Amino acid sequence: MAVPYHTHTFEIPTATPQDMAARASSDKAVTPSVLGTAATADRSEFATAEQGKRADSAVQPETLGTLARKNKVVLTEIETNGLPSNTTFLSGNGWQTLTGGGDMTVALYDPSGKRTDAFDMSNMREASNAKIMTADERDKIAKLDKTYLPKTGGTITGNLDVSQDLKGCRSLKTNGWVLIENDGTDDVNHYGIRLTVPEKKSDHTAEITLGAAGELRFGMASSPSDYVLQCYQNGYVRVQSGLIVGDKTNVRTDGNILGSTWTNGDLSSHIESRCAAFQNACVTDSRVDGWVELKSPTYAWMHLPSGYFVTSLNLTNTNIYAFGGRQPQLFIANRGWFALGGW
Repeated sequence: MAVPYHTHTFEIPTATPQDMAARASSDKAVTPSVLGTAATADRSEFATAEQGKRADSAVQPETLGTLARKNKVVLTEIETNGLPSNTTFLSGNGWQTLTGGGDMTVALYDPSGKRTDAFDMSNMREASNAKIMTADERDKIAKLDKTYLPKTGGTITGNLDVSQDLKGCRSLKTNGWVLIENDGTDDVNHYGIRLTVPEKKSDHTAEITLGAAGELRFGMASSPSDYVLQCYQNGYVRVQSGLIVGDKTNVRTDGNILGSTWTNGDLSSHIESRCAAFQNACVTDSRVDGWVELKSPTYAWMHLPSGYFVTSLNLTNTNIYAFGGRQPQLFIANRGWFALGGW
């Protein structure tokens, strides 16, 4: 027999939220609608029992102050003794002032931002009046003398080679030679000794140099371009303008000589004027005096003595010629008679 179509409703008892909270029913079905969000979440999203114990003993945020709940704090928000400044530091007793003098800020003591050992010499920077010497420089200074050569003076036991000028404002002393040598350049006149007054170089400078031909040259700053005095190896001495001795005698470049004891200027003029003054007064008289005879026994030539001339001739009875001669003489004032031929 056929069963006719029909429907049937099964009544399944479900637990209410109250039943879930009281856990009083064990024969009721639990539906999602009565469950919280935790029941539907994965277990990895929940803390373990051990984690829960640590959470129970942790400090809770509501028990902390406002600073603990910030990720950035300014110094003025810290309530403690004193006030913050660029000369204070924070300690357990509050803001404390730096001890000692000066300002130990980075801007003053580390302006280059090195942020390293300030006592390491390699981190230092030289200044115009503050230098850091290397080991090689220290060695060179030490070798100047057994200890050092002070500015006030010292002793150098070896040779001192100077490639440029050697300047001194007082004196230069040595027990040996002072050697000034040309280094091979053409302009040899740049090597020598120069004496000068620095603030008056134009007219207060004297130079002693050795010329290319071995002559010793003396120059003055106020003189013309030529040297005032040159001494040559052959003994020749050349003076540019004139030689003055004792402010009384002047040997000029033309060879003339001036002197205060001469009444007519230079020596040449003095001689000429004296000759002109006495040329008519020196010879006051003349005569022919003296006698000499010569006889020629043969036909040979004969000569009268110097200054004599023939005044007479005689042929003897023996056919011998006899010559007679006299001598002309002049009278010079203050000196007497002089034979004219004897001059």
